[in-house]
Amino acid sequence: MTLAPVLGPRSWWTATMPCTPAQAEAVAAELTALAFHGFATSSGDDGRASIELWHDRQSLTAAVQAVFARHRLTRPTLVQRSEAAVMADLLPGGHCRLAPGLWLDQEGDLIETPRRMVLRLPPSHAWGDGRHPTTRMLSAMILRDPPAGPTLDLGCGTGLLGVLAARLGAGPVTFSDIDPLAMTATKAACRANGVTGRVLRSDLLARVPGTYAVIIANLYADLVLELAASRRLARALPTGRLLVSGVSAGRWTEVDAALRALGFRRTARRRSGFWTAGEWRR
Repeated sequence: MTLAPVLGPRSWWTATMPCTPAQAEAVAAELTALAFHGFATSSGDDGRASIELWHDRQSLTAAVQAVFARHRLTRPTLVQRSEAAVMADLLPGGHCRLAPGLWLDQEGDLIETPRRMVLRLPPSHAWGDGRHPTTRMLSAMILRDPPAGPTLDLGCGTGLLGVLAARLGAGPVTFSDIDPLAMTATKAACRANGVTGRVLRSDLLARVPGTYAVIIANLYADLVLELAASRRLARALPTGRLLVSGVSAGRWTEVDAALRALGFRRTARRRSGFWTAGEWRR
């Protein structure tokens, strides 16, 4: 991988490389071991995968380049971008890109177009401002394959993911979180986006009635394992899709095994640095 001279002191390079799921898995593990986190991987059971990079010239060390060479990923298409353009994708603020074609607007002045969906998110202290990789990965998965039917945003935080599902046609949508700040933030997000949803305060599924066709859960591994062990997850989702994010790479195998034991089969996986997300169906 050879880079041309950087044009300015704060220019960045981005690249997207098609690969196999096995290559994506191996490269992600090796980059993480090198403490290089400017990447995201995406893979599905269809045999296709990709690796996305964003980095400056200094961070692309010989050791990092050697990882790609070992896996025969040596000719990515490199695009030079300004720091401002990259930060617009990676950091929250008035406007923040969640996924290609999907933007978050905290100021209420970004115009929606046929090529740009805009989610309005009033500022709050609840989890889910679009900054974290786990939120971004689930946003991309929802956008790529929109949920259909009764949908639960479990551990909803600001309600961003459930609002996105509702905007794409899912419904009815239920939002659930144990944090009272999340209740307030989610109701505000629903109003700002013209979404109607049921907002419940519950510790995981303890006080969430009914069954769903889709459950969206941006939770960490211990909570997913708690759900699986209690069997509440299997009752709430007898058939349908489970979208999970927030699982650290080191806990992925454990979580996957627990869900498979409940009859789920994994259909997709994404990774961004330390974090993983996936889809399971039953």
